[in-house]
Amino acid sequence: MLRTNWQEPCIIFCPHWSLRLGPVVHLLRKWRGDPNSLLVLEDGLDTEMALLPFKPIVMKVLQCSFLSGIRSQKAQSLFKILRPKVLLVPEDLKQRIKISSSSSNPFSVLYYSENETLDLPSLQCGSHIEIAADLATRFGWRSLKQDGRSITRLGGQLLVDRGKCQLLSGTKVAESLQSGPLLYWGFPDIDRLLTELSKMGIKGTKEQKTSDSECGITWIIDVHDPGKALIEIGERSTVIFAPDEHLAALIFAALGKLLDGI
Repeated sequence: MLRTNWQEPCIIFCPHWSLRLGPVVHLLRKWRGDPNSLLVLEDGLDTEMALLPFKPIVMKVLQCSFLSGIRSQKAQSLFKILRPKVLLVPEDLKQRIKISSSSSNPFSVLYYSENETLDLPSLQCGSHIEIAADLATRFGWRSLKQDGRSITRLGGQLLVDRGKCQLLSGTKVAESLQSGPLLYWGFPDIDRLLTELSKMGIKGTKEQKTSDSECGITWIIDVHDPGKALIEIGERSTVIFAPDEHLAALIFAALGKLLDGI
């Protein structure tokens, strides 16, 4: 059953020194030619001797100590690094280790006991989410300018349990999203932006600057008519500097015509 249900590439943990008996012989003969698979052996073993029957071998081999020494306080930090989808924990550790998921790292926690069968959720690449009926009626679709796809914005409480995702009604969050300003992303075309501003009676000149930092290239648009304003367009953000709120609103509207927003 194992040989018909595994997914590759694989990570194999072998804390015992022997690779000569049992299913490991057949499995390593299959995986030894996969450079994306990883074999983890106990630190201190003679890897040349252990892997001799399987050469030539191109899979990666790592040696480390299997002595357990992680404290329960360090578990949450480890989960943030590994970002698991499903976490399996022995039932006898339920009271000793406090495990909780968060919005930044949602995962399901399943507890297992000896001689009991546990149903595991599918870890397929595609994911589905169940949306509450009252949230589904609030879809406000917007077409993206770049690829023509439609996207909507929802607010609620995300619940992940046994691999199933549900978006439950969160009235305050949903109302704030529906009534709040649009969120824009992308890098606007500078010449098209100047054209849109000109249609609104706003005149300015562009200047390109190269920064030594990670921000990369920055464009500066110096607006001089009908008032003073400055538009700083970088790879990560666009900032509008204008003492006149009406002028700033017009510039913001011009940017909104060029960028995707939700």
